[in-house]
Amino acid sequence: MIHPDLSGRRRFLAALASPLVPRLQKPLVAGPCCGPDTHPFGINYLSKYHRYETPDDILQSDFARFREGGLNLVSLSLYWNHLEGPDPGVYHPEFLRNVSACIARARKAGLQVLVTMHTLWGSDSRWCTPPYAVDPVTSSPRGLAIIHDSGVRQAFLDMYEWMVSTLAGTPGIWGYAMLNEPWYYPLTTADREAFIGLIQAQKAIHKRHTGQAPTTIRFINHQTRGPINMFARDWRYDQRLLDCLDWVGLNCYPPSAYAWDRAAAFLAANVRELRSRGKRVFMTEFGSKAKDDAAQAGDYRRLLATFRQTDGIRGWMSWDWLTEDWYGNLCNVWSSARTRPRPAYDVLLANAPWEASTAPA
Repeated sequence: MIHPDLSGRRRFLAALASPLVPRLQKPLVAGPCCGPDTHPFGINYLSKYHRYETPDDILQSDFARFREGGLNLVSLSLYWNHLEGPDPGVYHPEFLRNVSACIARARKAGLQVLVTMHTLWGSDSRWCTPPYAVDPVTSSPRGLAIIHDSGVRQAFLDMYEWMVSTLAGTPGIWGYAMLNEPWYYPLTTADREAFIGLIQAQKAIHKRHTGQAPTTIRFINHQTRGPINMFARDWRYDQRLLDCLDWVGLNCYPPSAYAWDRAAAFLAANVRELRSRGKRVFMTEFGSKAKDDAAQAGDYRRLLATFRQTDGIRGWMSWDWLTEDWYGNLCNVWSSARTRPRPAYDVLLANAPWEASTAPA
């Protein structure tokens, strides 16, 4: 018979030897976001129909796995049509109760949360915007209604303030991503100015309600279908924009129509310019749509090697972990239809940002 103390010690030593147990973990705190030891390392956490009605046992299991793997952050994607609709001012507190429950469970597991206003902005946004948000330029529902219609823009800001004020003070929120991929084409000066005005108004909302919670925007780094540095082209490193951001989020995927070294050069140029303006960069979204597991893992290795070698990138967050299998998202590294994560997840865990960063404090 094995003595109970020895049995427990053997289990402990076996756990330390397991490849699933990570190196030293770096916690995040909900205070200053740009210190020398701040390294966000996480995953975008999606739920069925993006409603965050995920059963508690799944949340416990997933969040414990993330923390055991060394992650310190999850992003929750909030879509406009789940927060409001079908009419302006009709808000859905039950949705934010679901989100708050996820935040509480993540915090209990030792994770912080990035609350992301993840609505898409463009011709493909009909599914995630309320039906009243109609673009007067195209007479169709699309995200740029917030740019081309002052009434819709104010309704969006009212909804955003309701969301922020409701969640304000919730333990476990590390920061907010105010917009996701605010992209528009053809580019006009009026569109850019309207976007910057919207972002300044969002930042003012945070100053009223969330104090020091970090704010960012998740920008597109490059066009995947053509060699275009979209961040530089669309935003021109506008200082008014940067003044609203505690750090800059960039979304980055392997290009489909040109060599990766070109996209990597765009990323390096953007990070270098942002560093010169006192802004650090966090890769808020990266991933691979490869159906083949080995190909997806290879894309992860290539992307993460680039991030590790680029001074000024302080952390990264992959896309995505799908809690419940409900649609054919090839980017996911996990869904309930699988018995274990795809190999790309192991590649992620093996590439912690605090082990790679060479950027000065």
